[in-house]
Amino acid sequence: MRKIVAFDLEIAKQVPDDATDWKEYWPLGISCGATFLVDAMFETESKLWHGQPDKNGLYPRQMTPEECRELATYLESMAEQGWLVVTWNGLGFDHSLLLAECQDDEYAPRIKRMARQHCDPAFAMFCELGYMIGMDTACKGMGLAGKPEGMDGAMAPRLWAQGPEEQQKVLDYVANDARMEALLYWLISKKGYLRWRSEAGNINRWFIKDHHIPTVEEAMQLPRPDTSWMREHWEREKFTEWLEGQDGSGDEENP
Repeated sequence: MRKIVAFDLEIAKQVPDDATDWKEYWPLGISCGATFLVDAMFETESKLWHGQPDKNGLYPRQMTPEECRELATYLESMAEQGWLVVTWNGLGFDHSLLLAECQDDEYAPRIKRMARQHCDPAFAMFCELGYMIGMDTACKGMGLAGKPEGMDGAMAPRLWAQGPEEQQKVLDYVANDARMEALLYWLISKKGYLRWRSEAGNINRWFIKDHHIPTVEEAMQLPRPDTSWMREHWEREKFTEWLEGQDGSGDEENP
């Protein structure tokens, strides 16, 4: 097994509960984040990322651009040392959010390169099947605890604004998400498949070849699946279009 570093971010701006695309409300800010390391011997390490607390122990509403750049540099450094960056739908959200909040053009090609080289099982699944499932559904299907009951990412900004105790709940939440991402990657790679239960109660499996989950760059090379049977479906560009530009990407993907 490769050494992996999973990461997850929570937004600072409050968005409507029924919002289907948070990017419509950008800039969102980053209230906090978490990284979770798993090495080849399954030794783990968790780290939280946030602004500096005031005298009352209250963290600021959002991380500064400098603090966001510190997180980006850390992830880049880990990747350069041979650690595989892992997310769940991080291509479509976390990486692009981190790029936006760094507010530094120098970081654009670096974060885009890291996003291409990292492993996002949800995106790999989407590229092969034409759809993806939520992390909680994936966790439950693989026998993991998943997200805590009664908590989701949309609630995080509201809790973060309420006080130190509520902020600790958000920190626990983001730390758990990073941990679940790492364990999902490990289990899918080990078993050679992702198992989940559909809303209709059916057991489904997505099989991976040779126990290898494609990186984003590898997944982008896969032929597009037949989605004619779907009533509605997303195009791959929903996740990848932000990669085009300063890093010279956009030419490699299969039609």
